[in-house]
Amino acid sequence: MHKHGIFAAAALFALAACGAKTPTSAADDAAPADDAADTALADVAAPADATGTEDAATDTGGPAAPTCGPQAKFDQTATGTAPGTRVADLTLPTLDGDWNLAANWTGCDSYVFIFTAPGSQYAAAQALWKSSATDLLKNSPTNVHYFFGSYDADDATAAASVQTQKARFDLALSLLTADKQTAWAGRLHYLAVVPFNLPGWLGAALQKAGVFGLAIDRQQQWRELGANTVLKSISYEVQRFEYEATNATAQAADQATVIPLWNLTNGGNGWGPPQVYADVTLPDASQMAQFDTATLDMAHSCTGGLDANCPDWDREAYMNLCDQTTETAASVEMACLAGTDTMACGCAKPDGSGSLGTRTCGADGKSFGACVCPCDTEFARQITSYKRQGRWLTDVSAMLPLLKTGGKVRFRYDTPDGWLLTTTLRLSHAGKATRPTAMVPLWRGQEYDQNYNGLFQPIDVAVPASAKVVKIVAIITGHGSGTDTLNCAEFCQHEHIFTVGGKTFVKTHQLAGTPAGCQQQVLTGAIPNQYGTWPYGRAGWCPGMDVAVWTADITAQAKPGTTVSVSYQALLDGKPFVPVWTGGGDYKPVIRMSSWVEFEQ
Repeated sequence: MHKHGIFAAAALFALAACGAKTPTSAADDAAPADDAADTALADVAAPADATGTEDAATDTGGPAAPTCGPQAKFDQTATGTAPGTRVADLTLPTLDGDWNLAANWTGCDSYVFIFTAPGSQYAAAQALWKSSATDLLKNSPTNVHYFFGSYDADDATAAASVQTQKARFDLALSLLTADKQTAWAGRLHYLAVVPFNLPGWLGAALQKAGVFGLAIDRQQQWRELGANTVLKSISYEVQRFEYEATNATAQAADQATVIPLWNLTNGGNGWGPPQVYADVTLPDASQMAQFDTATLDMAHSCTGGLDANCPDWDREAYMNLCDQTTETAASVEMACLAGTDTMACGCAKPDGSGSLGTRTCGADGKSFGACVCPCDTEFARQITSYKRQGRWLTDVSAMLPLLKTGGKVRFRYDTPDGWLLTTTLRLSHAGKATRPTAMVPLWRGQEYDQNYNGLFQPIDVAVPASAKVVKIVAIITGHGSGTDTLNCAEFCQHEHIFTVGGKTFVKTHQLAGTPAGCQQQVLTGAIPNQYGTWPYGRAGWCPGMDVAVWTADITAQAKPGTTVSVSYQALLDGKPFVPVWTGGGDYKPVIRMSSWVEFEQ
């Protein structure tokens, strides 16, 4: 559990209608002292990666190039009028005349609406409205249309308010280069009426529940905007739409065999035993041998499709593969103490190695029941977001050897909060030169303290003569904060060193503890504008993001047909970590790691 975020300031973009047409203020929760404003976070560059082996994360500030392939036409049959639904057409009165959504639809653009309102109770929305226009334009991809409107008493006053906003943006545009001005031409719009008075579904929806902002993404869906304090932060929403559009394009082209796992399944189990399972049937072994690529399409949604109904906090979320029993007997007849006595039984792990399960004495005291096998082979990892819905497409191709036998398999999902899970496993053939065929387990993570490195002894690994490529594969994240002076292991820059044949392969975490390390990863999957301290960089993870599988090619050191020794240690600033305890907090440093040597043919 991560309690570093508490609650940030009010959700500026969500408010209920009070009376017929007056927006009410959102309830403010006190922001923690360390929850820095967007203006202090947005321009911090990521540190240089000295080793070249940092997690895939770059500074995504500045306009991103649109990822536009073949685009869908506007869906004229859509009738959505709420967040998460595909919306109908719109004709909007602007200061420059009527603007029609379907007529301007490209499938490559998103459309963002930003509203303000008079009155002291709307000071936060007014501050956002008056923040830097230049910062928004510089940080935003240009395949977006921005619409500005004001909840004034009448249309004339609203038009005057947005006219003032137009003057601000005209000035900001004049300060940009000529090519930037051209890119923004026709993409800034100013509504000529009070948002409640907009025609069609949008005006009607705002009358029922006014909001200070919303978007229509590239999939034609109504989208909520998160906790924004300045205009620049809204640009990260547009970057998120780019990430999602890239994933949609990839899925449309992969010709995958799709295995459904969960569909709007409540994934929460509190702090009790994990209980969310998916029993599925994969293609048989011969078919599985044809796949060289696997991706996991995971969505976390909330009741009613609303961010407001999402859980608080950012939690670790694990997806494991369960061992399968190797025993044919459904039960073993033998006198025993009901519900207490147990006996061991045989199981097989996904990598083919043996394991032990447990039979428990039944209620009649006359027999032991079915063999229950362990479910502790990690397949994928996410970190849940802080009160925002999200969806990720995670490359889990390295995990294909765990699925190679095909047939019936069982997955388990483990996190304490009640996210609604919608998940599919996508198997495809991308024509890669090699494909993963086998893997040998190495080490699991442990508590991170002065004793950590002594827990890991070198492991000898026999390399098959048929191996063409050999890799280290690992999922590594650091957790725990506030208990030692260096704020480990979530916010300190530990590095993980695997040594093979005298050569080291290093996974670094140089974004950990940086003010904007996670904000800079929106284009690679981080959900923007969450609550709490989401922008800060973490050790191998971000709130509201999947955890990437890390690999290192060790083929040159692990020759086919030989046996190689693999060793591992974790260092902080080039030295073993020796914590100096603060006496505060209860979440001590821990490294969550699963690691293997993998062979490809």
